[in-house]
Amino acid sequence: MNRVLLRCDASRETGVGHVARALALAEHLRAGGGEAVLCGRFTGGWVERRLADADVATVPAVDDETALVRLAVDQGADAIHLDHYGPLGTSPTLLAAAEDAGVVVSNVADFGFGVRPSHLEVNPNVGAGPRGSGRGAVELLGPRYAMVARRVVDARESRSAHVEPSDGPLRCVVVMGGTDPFGATGLAVELLASAATRPVEATVVTPDHDALAHRFGARQGGLALRFVGPVDDLAATLRDADLAVSAAGTTVLELCCIGVPSALVCVTENQRRGYEAAVGDGLALGLGSPGAPAPDSRETLQGLVEDAALRRRLAVAGRAAVDGDGSSRVLAAVADAVRSRAGR
Repeated sequence: MNRVLLRCDASRETGVGHVARALALAEHLRAGGGEAVLCGRFTGGWVERRLADADVATVPAVDDETALVRLAVDQGADAIHLDHYGPLGTSPTLLAAAEDAGVVVSNVADFGFGVRPSHLEVNPNVGAGPRGSGRGAVELLGPRYAMVARRVVDARESRSAHVEPSDGPLRCVVVMGGTDPFGATGLAVELLASAATRPVEATVVTPDHDALAHRFGARQGGLALRFVGPVDDLAATLRDADLAVSAAGTTVLELCCIGVPSALVCVTENQRRGYEAAVGDGLALGLGSPGAPAPDSRETLQGLVEDAALRRRLAVAGRAAVDGDGSSRVLAAVADAVRSRAGR
């Protein structure tokens, strides 16, 4: 397999999780001697910097099924990989056109979100199970197929030497996704401040860093606060953290891979099933949602702050669930599908 066309979008409103997963695939494909072309709409400083850093070819968004297949053929792509929740490809048109052109269609579906006809369907979330739709797609299910960047794997490897401070403040990272489109960071800071029964130093990663710094100041009780804008290498920031408070999106799988014990906020309905599964499987603690915080959310987060043994258990469970090789597994499955169709 020489080239893959990746179709995704990123903006403040939709977040950056889709493009983060696509860039992880592009990075692994390039490391194996292949090439990726990224097709979509990309706005915001973080994603623009990441695209420049990735040095991946980009083309404007295409929203017509047959035009997308023509683009794949023109680009010499063996496969189209879709990762977004829009209507593109939800009818049979894209898959039929791709089959006529000899192009494999791979698709990411986060449970019921982003579902479309395809040759391969990837649901990399905790709790993913067979859809049983009878559509014939090969299903790649669960965090074994979590698509994380090389810098996340690097952070995992270097974190093996991580030692919590025997005294002094715990180090915490608060991050409500790449863009916090639902404005949940303030709630997370308030909750952490109420749960900080021992000194905690929190790095709060948010596009609204100036406004929230003005609102909360540098300290709330035992919680010292540092507000920063979206960072290019979040994995390096997470690597040195003793705990994290995070939205329940794609960052969860990165936290698990690195081994950072975390408490999760379910900020949108497309995170619900993954959130419930991660909490139910003992990979993270659950704080509820901004509109409906868990009744014991303060006590839950306080337990994470106070209990070193709990933090160790969560870190071990997360690392066991997400080993960092998901991107290579997804690409291997796509390559198998390309070879299979070429041999027909």
